[in-house]
Amino acid sequence: MKRRWYRLAGILGAVAIVGVCFALFAGQASSPSPVTLQQVYDLLVTQDGKNRLDLLEARIATMEDTIADLDAEVDLVHQVSVKMTDSQYGFFDVQRWTLDDIKYMLDAMQRQLDDIEDYVD
Repeated sequence: MKRRWYRLAGILGAVAIVGVCFALFAGQASSPSPVTLQQVYDLLVTQDGKNRLDLLEARIATMEDTIADLDAEVDLVHQVSVKMTDSQYGFFDVQRWTLDDIKYMLDAMQRQLDDIEDYVD
């Protein structure tokens, strides 16, 4: 049974190789036709008679303007995010300082209460 599958795979592989070789040789045998002035003109001018290069240049200019606008917006978003991050970290630093101060004051009050308790006892 396995031999049958191997034979079938070998035959299919050989047919595929022959097909690829035939396609390559057939493609090389046909010589390309010479380029005419009409073909060059059709490449450079639309059916309406407009210059394709001018149209492409206008499209590129529009894309460059859009990219410049997007770049400006990205810069603005970056600046805002940097300011927000700085303000948040500044807020947390201030809050941390405040919490440290409150803890120090609570510890000082606890020492005073301990002193009063010792005095009363």
